[in-house]
Amino acid sequence: MGVSKSFESIQFINNTKDSYNISVQFDGHAQILTLNFTNRNTKKIFEESFDKYNLNAITSKYHLEPLELSQMIIDTLASKEKITKHLRIFTFADIKQAIAKYKEIREMKEIPNEMDSESNNNSIDFNDNQTNTFLLFVLNFSLPPYIVLNYCFIIGRKDNNEKISDYHQLSKANGIYKQKVSDTENKVLLEYVESLSNTVKELTIRVEELEAKSGDETPDGEDTEEASSEEVDLRLENCWARSYHYPSWELNARKV
Repeated sequence: MGVSKSFESIQFINNTKDSYNISVQFDGHAQILTLNFTNRNTKKIFEESFDKYNLNAITSKYHLEPLELSQMIIDTLASKEKITKHLRIFTFADIKQAIAKYKEIREMKEIPNEMDSESNNNSIDFNDNQTNTFLLFVLNFSLPPYIVLNYCFIIGRKDNNEKISDYHQLSKANGIYKQKVSDTENKVLLEYVESLSNTVKELTIRVEELEAKSGDETPDGEDTEEASSEEVDLRLENCWARSYHYPSWELNARKV
C-alpha cells in the first residue's frame, strides 16, 4: 500500500521567512519514502528518498512502520495546529552542520523552539549556491507523559553536488548491522531453548522407562523403594520445566 499527498504554502513557526510546497510519497512495494520541499521564495528544490533501513534508523528509539511514519507526516502537515506543535525546519550550508544539528535534536526530550537562524538571517544572498544547501525536517512524536521523540530527516538540494547519500548509506549499514546482531542473539536464544526442550524430553522418557521397569520387575513389591527414590529424584530435577515459558515456546514435561 502506498500513500501520496501534496501541500502548498506551508510555513513553520521557527522559520517565518520562507514557505514551502511539500510532497510526501510512500511507495509501499519498495518501502521508500520520498520528501520533496520547494522553497516558494527562492524556487530551490530539496528532495531525498529514504528506504526502510534509513527509516528504521530514524525511528530506532520508538519504532514505526514506514507506512505509519509516512501517514503521520501527512496527517501533521494537514493541520495548521499540528504543524505549529509538531513540525520544525532548519537550513544549513553544508552537511556537517546539518548532521550536528540532527544529532542534537534527536537527543532532545521536546520539540526545538529556537528560530532557524540561517533562514532568518537577512544578510544571506539567496542566489548564492553555497547557502541553504540542506534542510533538516523535524517531526515531533509524543505519547505523554513518557515518550517524547524527534524524528529527523536531512534533505539535500536537488541541484547540489554534495549529496547526503553517503550519510544515508552509513545509516543503512548501521541499521543492517544492528539487525544482524539482533538476529544472531535471537538465534542463540532459540538454540538454547531448543536444547532445554530436548533435555526435558529426555528426562520425561527416562521417567517413563523407570515407571515401566518398576511395573515389570517388582510384581511382588521387591525393590519398590529404590525405584521410587530414583523416580522422585528425576521428577524433582525435571520440575522446573513445567513452568518455563518463552514467547514462541512452551516446554511441558509429562505431568506426574
